[in-house]
Amino acid sequence: MAHGFSRVTIRRKTFIIATAFLLFAVALGFLLPHINGPVRHPNVSSFSQPQETLVASPKSIPPQSEKIAAPAKPPVEFAVPPGGSPLAQSLNAPTNTAAQDVKILSDITKQFLSAAKDSWRPPIGDNADLAAVLRGSNRHHLVFIPAGHPAFNAGGLLVDRWGTPYFIHPRSSSAIDIISAGPDKKMFTADDVK
Repeated sequence: MAHGFSRVTIRRKTFIIATAFLLFAVALGFLLPHINGPVRHPNVSSFSQPQETLVASPKSIPPQSEKIAAPAKPPVEFAVPPGGSPLAQSLNAPTNTAAQDVKILSDITKQFLSAAKDSWRPPIGDNADLAAVLRGSNRHHLVFIPAGHPAFNAGGLLVDRWGTPYFIHPRSSSAIDIISAGPDKKMFTADDVK
């Protein structure tokens, strides 16, 4: 009796394993084509009738001499002239005030923020970062202030008309505070220019 019970148990286990394997194979057959997405011709809807063999017309095949276009770069909304932003010419000019210089630098920074959208913008944390992107160290290689401009000191930092580096404080990805130390060349005193 015990011997007959074993055979039944083995048959049941074999049936269960075979059924499970079969269900797994069927499920895998349905899921595999959908893992990377179904492969379809762009002009054929998924519910169309059986397709005929697609033959490319000679017009649709580019000649060997033609180059295939490179992927498009992200759109740049602001076009900067090769010599930099026109505003850079008046930055730290002798006829301006310190407040005008801060406003001009702020406007140039806004031009950069407008041209380089968030996903294409390097992080800006301080004066060195802002100075670098305005000189052209950005993904678009746009130069807003040329490297030899008097607004940069020997270390490459943006400086005010007294030669003191500006205090740069990003409040968000689209708002940056720019502060000049003023004539006393000491930051966070009464004569600071914002």
